[in-house]
Amino acid sequence: MSNPSVIDVLRRSTAGPDAPPPPEQGVEPELAAQLDGVHFPNLALNGGFQWKAVGERSDRLDGRMTWTVFYEHEGDLVSYTIVGGSPLEVPADAEPRRKDGLDMALLRDEHGHDVAMFERDGRTCLISGYVEQRSTLVRLAAWTRG
Repeated sequence: MSNPSVIDVLRRSTAGPDAPPPPEQGVEPELAAQLDGVHFPNLALNGGFQWKAVGERSDRLDGRMTWTVFYEHEGDLVSYTIVGGSPLEVPADAEPRRKDGLDMALLRDEHGHDVAMFERDGRTCLISGYVEQRSTLVRLAAWTRG
């Protein structure tokens, strides 16, 4: 299994959904979807976010599974991608950030998508989208089950 770049993963995840969203689990803080034991958050219920899951896609990239759930809020769309396998390398030009004990890296891809990159349970996760403030992605990335 090779290590794709963050940009390679983003190219797939920003292509948009190709399936309906994973189901909610009642009032559970996670959706009924996970990759390698890392669950997708139910951002419609948690932390007052009100981001509703609206679609998903899964891809294989350099032998690794990637799974993306798309969330919408007031017409804005963000993608939350979990990458299977060992963590990806953080790009050298990424801006380090820490929120609520979570270390993350912020960057922007060639299409202007802002990205928060972080690890959850040993897997790389990416939240990306066109947002007015990067702090939105930071808050979404720092989501915790409780």
